[in-house]
Amino acid sequence: IFGTALVPDTWQWNDMGNYYGAGVNGLNFNENLYRLKFKPAATSGDPAPLVTIDPMVPGLDFSNFVSTGERGSGDQVIVYNTPLQNNVLLRGTVPAGFANFTVKGSLPDPPKLAVNLLTTSLLGVSVAILGLPDSLLGGALSGQRKVLDEYQSPPLRELCLQTNWWSINLYADSFLRLIGKRSNGKSDYDNASEAVASYWRSRNVDLGGFYIKDGSGLSPSASLTTQNLTQILAAATRETSFTDFYKSIAVMGVNGTVRNLGKGTKAAGNIRAKSGSIEGTRAYAGYVTSRSGVLLSFAMIAHKYQPENGRSVSDELVKLMTLLAEL
Repeated sequence: IFGTALVPDTWQWNDMGNYYGAGVNGLNFNENLYRLKFKPAATSGDPAPLVTIDPMVPGLDFSNFVSTGERGSGDQVIVYNTPLQNNVLLRGTVPAGFANFTVKGSLPDPPKLAVNLLTTSLLGVSVAILGLPDSLLGGALSGQRKVLDEYQSPPLRELCLQTNWWSINLYADSFLRLIGKRSNGKSDYDNASEAVASYWRSRNVDLGGFYIKDGSGLSPSASLTTQNLTQILAAATRETSFTDFYKSIAVMGVNGTVRNLGKGTKAAGNIRAKSGSIEGTRAYAGYVTSRSGVLLSFAMIAHKYQPENGRSVSDELVKLMTLLAEL
């Protein structure tokens, strides 16, 4: 359904192999990720052996250069891999002080893993399989098919809630590509992005500076403005789906990625905000109800700050959001 280009041309190599840089397939499986378990050494700087891979992905060849970092240093592993490729390079550090430490990588071919696991399961119950399992990326099925089982996905409102609460890039990029497919029959990232822009133009949103390249915002060459965001959010209040959309945005100090922000302030529980971050950039956008009961849309982006200032930048943005609640 989505062709052979699983990721945008504008994504960086050091993102694509990690779980948050998973490509979009017609069949997405296991969140398009797998887990790598490392065994940190007792001494910082010593190698951290790769212990297990879950699920086991047939054909993947790992070159592990991961070492042990300082206690409290967190996950500093970069998984270098691209779609449909079997060679995986692992670099970076895992923190000392753990018996095992798990990081997540993106599956290079999710449909192929799905069919491999299905084959294994069928063989395990003595169901004969003719031929070798494979995926059919960009191809066409021939012959008659018989439906053996169907699985209905959760409704869109629930998928949107999970996307917005936990910043699931895979879901956001899947939404984008399906919008393109449904709007103009073109599911590549560029045409799908234009379909989104066209929709909001038809709602009289000013899209000056709006140049998205994907659904997740992972492309460093993409751009948008706070005016784009506030006007889109304002226009969304006039959509028939607004109630479901509004509920899908996490509440500051309560849930989602903003659950730990603004706790103990009067604004906690009032502000609904979607967080966004990439190296050197921190952003929040959403809604706040003013003292007079008016629903306001807002957006704020801090861009190109020094990495060590990330916490203080986030704190200042939270202060601005709490002040909005006092208007």
